[in-house]
Amino acid sequence: MEATAAAEYLEKPDQFLTDQQRKWLQPLPPWRAWLRRVFITANRRLMRLLFRFSVVGLENLPDKGPLILAPNHTSSLDGAVLFAALPDQTLDATRWAGRQGAVLRHAGRRFFNRLAKTVPIERNTSALAAASAVLGRGENLVWFPEGTRTRDGSLQPLKAGVGLLMTHLEVPVVPIWIEGAYHALTPGSLWLRPFSPIEVRIGRPFTAADLDCQECDEQQRVDACVETLRERLERLRDGEATADPA
Repeated sequence: MEATAAAEYLEKPDQFLTDQQRKWLQPLPPWRAWLRRVFITANRRLMRLLFRFSVVGLENLPDKGPLILAPNHTSSLDGAVLFAALPDQTLDATRWAGRQGAVLRHAGRRFFNRLAKTVPIERNTSALAAASAVLGRGENLVWFPEGTRTRDGSLQPLKAGVGLLMTHLEVPVVPIWIEGAYHALTPGSLWLRPFSPIEVRIGRPFTAADLDCQECDEQQRVDACVETLRERLERLRDGEATADPA
C-alpha cells in the first residue's frame, strides 16, 4: 500500500464512506447507549470470572484522543478482552475497525457490533477512509495492525495502514499486547479454556514526530512508524516494561 495511493482516502474520507459506514458512525440512540453500558459491565465481570484476567500499563493511556489503539490479534476473544481492559473514559470515545464480512455476517453479529461502535471495513485501501473519518471526528480507533488473526500465536508482519494513519493524521498510536487469548480460544476452535491467564499490556503512545526521521521521505516515515510499532509490540510480548525503551 503506497502512501501516494492512500492520500485521497485519508484527506477526503467522507467522499469514500459507504452508506453503512455513515450510519454506523452516527451516535448511538439512548436505548442502545444504555444497552452498551450493560454489555460492557457484563463483559468485564465475565472476563474476570472465566479467566485469570489482568491489565498493566493503564497509566499509559492518554486522557484525550484521538488515538490509535493498536493491539496484536490472536483470537476471537481479543475484542471482549479489550472491552474488559479499557477504562470507561477510553471506551466511551472509541470505535473499532472490523472486517465487514465478519461484522455483518448475521443479525446477532450486527447487533453486538453496532453496540460496540464498530465500523465495518474492507481489507483494502478504502479502509483508511473509515479510519480517517473516525480519527477526524476526535474519536479513538482500535486498529489491528496485522490485519487479521495469527494462525500460530506469533506476531505477524504489520500492514502499512497504521503508519499511513500516523504520518498523514499526526495521531499517536498506543501499542497493546494481549497475552493468553490465543491459548484461551485458539483460532478455529470452538472450545474455551477457562481459568487461563490473560494479560493486557499497554505501552506508552508515540507519534511519527517522535521518530528520528526528519530527513526521511513520506514512504520512509510510514515504514519507520510501522517498524517502531512492531518493536514496541515485541517488547510488550517479551514482558518488558511498558515504559519507552531507553
